[in-house]
Amino acid sequence: MKKKKKLLLSVKKTAGLYIFILGIIFFLKIFFPEELRLIYILLILISVISLDLIIRAFYNKKRVKLLIPGFIFLPTAIFFLIYLIFLGEGKSNIKFIWPIIGIFPGLSLIIYYLKSEKRSPSIIIPGIFLIVFSGALLLFNLKIFNFSFQFFLIMLAPTVLTLSGLYLLFSKEFNYLKKNINKKKNKNER
Repeated sequence: MKKKKKLLLSVKKTAGLYIFILGIIFFLKIFFPEELRLIYILLILISVISLDLIIRAFYNKKRVKLLIPGFIFLPTAIFFLIYLIFLGEGKSNIKFIWPIIGIFPGLSLIIYYLKSEKRSPSIIIPGIFLIVFSGALLLFNLKIFNFSFQFFLIMLAPTVLTLSGLYLLFSKEFNYLKKNINKKKNKNER
């Protein structure tokens, strides 16, 4: 008989934790109505649920896919909380820094790639692309790049084609190196 792995929290306890946190937030809203706006409550709830997804993904290998939404929503909610608390209300304009939000899905794909057993390029390449593209958009919005965005897009197509061609040319060699590294790793573990 197999021994069943115990979850970090049962579904009942997880629901209880969410309801408890919601109750605390409502109490805070009653006592601090001006300071705690509805958007803060929503962002805090998204952060708690995302953190729960991340913990469950690290605890159980079968749920590693939960890292992707967890690492998308947690940093995004934290970003908006920081923005609203410190930079919002006319102090800064989000139209210049919005591309930061596109970095988070890229980071989540890279973290998933590093944590999962299946290390496919179809996971990490879009992650890297999202980070590079969002970073470039951020640099354009902040007026750090002096050339036009149209020029960037024109240069993006040949770059993607060149890198894709290199991958297809050398994918067999990369897989050979990867297998040898895994063989050496398995020998060292024995």
